[in-house]
Amino acid sequence: MRITQAVRIRGQRYRLSFEDGPDAEIDRRTFDEAGYAVGSVLTQEEWEALAALSEQNRLRERALYLLAGRSYGKKELTRKLARPARGSAANAEAADATAQRMEQLGLVDDAAYAALRARDMQRVKLYPRRRIAAELAAKGLDRELIRQTVQQLNAEDEEIACLFLQKKYPDALRSDADRRRAAAALLRRGFAYEDIRRALLRCAPDGEQPEETWL
Repeated sequence: MRITQAVRIRGQRYRLSFEDGPDAEIDRRTFDEAGYAVGSVLTQEEWEALAALSEQNRLRERALYLLAGRSYGKKELTRKLARPARGSAANAEAADATAQRMEQLGLVDDAAYAALRARDMQRVKLYPRRRIAAELAAKGLDRELIRQTVQQLNAEDEEIACLFLQKKYPDALRSDADRRRAAAALLRRGFAYEDIRRALLRCAPDGEQPEETWL
C-alpha cells in the first residue's frame, strides 16, 4: 500500500489516498509520529496497526475533551465514545478500554459522580429519591452504588416536596383546586402519595388545616 496523498482535513486528521486502495482517514498526530509520509509503503498489517492506534488516540482525546466539560460515569462515557464519529466507525471495545484508562488515571470516579449527580437532582432539580435512583440507573451506574448514594442524601422527600411547592406554588395552596394541581405536579415528578399528602398539609397557609378532599 503506497501512500500517494495526505490531505489535512478538520484540523486534526488526514485523508490518505493509496495507490491501490480506497481513501482512509487517520489521526494527524498518530500519522506524523509514526514517521510515514507521501510515498511510504505499508503492508496490510502495518496499516491495520496504525489505524487501530489512530482510533485509540482519537478516543483518548475525545474522552479528555468530554471530561473537561463535566464529569461522567464510566458506562456513560463509554456509550458516548462508542457513538460513530464522522470518518470513524463505532468501536465499543476501544471505547470501553478508553473509559477504563480514564478511570485508572482518576479522571472517572463512579462513586463521586453518583454523589454529585444525586445532590444536584435533589437540591437543584428537586427530585424525589426514587426518581434520582432511576436517573442514575439510566446512566449505567451500579445498582448497589445507587442504593448507597441515595441513602446518603440528607433531605427526605417530604422536605424536597415542600421546597418544590414553595418555589412553584408560593401563594396557590388556598383552595382544593390549587392543591390538586400541586399534587398532580408532584406526582409527575415521581413523589410518593404519602410524601405529597404530608407536604401539602405542611405547606398550607398559616392557620389553615384543610380537609383532604383534594386527594
